[in-house]
Amino acid sequence: MPPKFTHDCEACKFHGHMQGHDVYTCQSSFVLRYGNDGPEYQSLPKTMVPDIITREGGASGLFAAAVEFIGGIENL
Repeated sequence: MPPKFTHDCEACKFHGHMQGHDVYTCQSSFVLRYGNDGPEYQSLPKTMVPDIITREGGASGLFAAAVEFIGGIENL
């Protein structure tokens, strides 16, 4: 499946589309894109992802689902 949204970073690796977001890993970031406009994405440094996905509320649930979607933390 190709990405649903335009993403202009050639270094990013596309993993697929889930819950309205294209999921990417890129060098030191984990990226969830939800639109074509430049700022329509959420991202975290990969080093923060383990801490964020253990918290409740906010974006943590979405990032936790995305980590599961790509097959686990080791695939960041």
